Amino acid sequence: KSGAWSRLRDEFPFETEPTSWAVAVLSSRRTAIDPAQKGADFIIRDQQSDGSWNRNAAHTGFAMIALKNMEKGAEPVKKALAYLASVRQQDGGFQRISGAGDCYSIHLLCFSH
Repeated sequence: KSGAWSRLRDEFPFETEPTSWAVAVLSSRRTAIDPAQKGADFIIRDQQSDGSWNRNAAHTGFAMIALKNMEKGAEPVKKALAYLASVRQQDGGFQRISGAGDCYSIHLLCFSH
């Protein structure tokens, strides 16, 4: 109903990470566009006020890729880029969750609108 996916059917709540993956895959193949549209709408609604998804750099990146593939959400993507810039570490890496854990490097695709 909400347009979201869960990690495991009937075992986890619906959330941005699996929804982002589903939307990215469906949109890259241009199949099941209606479910992908609903998923993208869920992703946009699930963005936090700081521009992230779950205060998590990886989830934020996945959401950005899904939205970009659907050619939706220019403002949410812009807010997400600002969030990622604000949590980037001096060595260029990101902590999985802002302020917690070891840093790792992720490579962002160019997101221009």
